Amino acid sequence: MHPQRSSPFCPWPWLACTLAVAVLALACQAPGGTASQTPPAAPAVTAVTTGDNALDVPIVVIAAGVRDQVDEAVVREAFRRAVEQGERDFGLRPTRRITIYIDPDSAAGLEDALGLSQKYAIHLRASRTRSLPALMPLMMHEYMHALQYQVGRLRPQWWVEGQAEHEAQRVRDPAAAARDRRALLAQLAADVRSGRAPDLRSLRGSLAWDEYVKKAGAGKAYAWGHAAVAFIEAHAGFAAVRRIVTDTEGPNTLGRFDELIQEITGLSPAEFDAAVKQWVLDQARS
Repeated sequence: MHPQRSSPFCPWPWLACTLAVAVLALACQAPGGTASQTPPAAPAVTAVTTGDNALDVPIVVIAAGVRDQVDEAVVREAFRRAVEQGERDFGLRPTRRITIYIDPDSAAGLEDALGLSQKYAIHLRASRTRSLPALMPLMMHEYMHALQYQVGRLRPQWWVEGQAEHEAQRVRDPAAAARDRRALLAQLAADVRSGRAPDLRSLRGSLAWDEYVKKAGAGKAYAWGHAAVAFIEAHAGFAAVRRIVTDTEGPNTLGRFDELIQEITGLSPAEFDAAVKQWVLDQARS
C-alpha cells in the first residue's frame, strides 16, 4: 500500500495497505494496501477528473466499466480528510499532486489488497469507494505512504507499514478501533507465548518481510508493525511517532533510524524487540 520498502522508496494496512523495498497489515485479515512499484495495469478507457490545480486536490482516474460503482464525492472527501489529518499530526501536506486510480476489483496488483500506493499515486478497488467510514482508514493508510515517500527517509518495512496502519486507526471510530485493537493484541500475544512471534530486526527489508507475509499472512505482518508503533506512542507519546516520521537529520540510513529509536526509548534494536513483545503480553492481559 505505499512508497517503498526498507525505505520510503522500495515498494510493498490492515483494512487499509505494500509491496516494495522500504520507504515507503489487523490480525489475520487481508491487507488494505500496498506500496508498490508495479501498479495495476492501466485500463483501456478511463474517466479523468482533475479538479482544480491545488496540490491537495487529487486527480481522480476511474477505470472504464466501474464508473457506476464509484462515488467520486466520497473519494474526494476521504482524501481531503486524510490531508487534514496528515497536517494536524505531522505538519505535512502534499508537495506534488497525487493521482487516485479507481480500478476494477479484479485489477492485476489488487488481488490481495484493498489498495496500494506508488510514489504520487494511490490505487483503490472500486468496491471500497462507496462508503466514507469504510474508505477513510484505507485512504489514510495509503496517503500516509505518500507522505513517507515525500519525506524520503529510509525506514524498516515494519515501520513503513506499521506506522501507516497506526495512522489509519486514528481516523476510525474510537470504540471500534479499541475493540479491534484488543482482539489484535490477543492474537499477537498468543504468537509470543507460542514462540511464533517474529523478531522485528528480521522485518527490516522487503525480502524478509515478504517471507514473513507468505508464512504468517499480511494481516499478521502489518499487525506487528502497528503494535511496535503503538508501543512507541505508549512509551513516549505521539510526539515520538511524529518525530520519527518527520526526522531528516543525519545520514539517510537504517542505522540512523536505530539511533532515533534508541534516543526515544533508550532501547537497542534487540531490547526494543523484546520490549514490544512484553508490552503486547501486558496489554493482552489488561
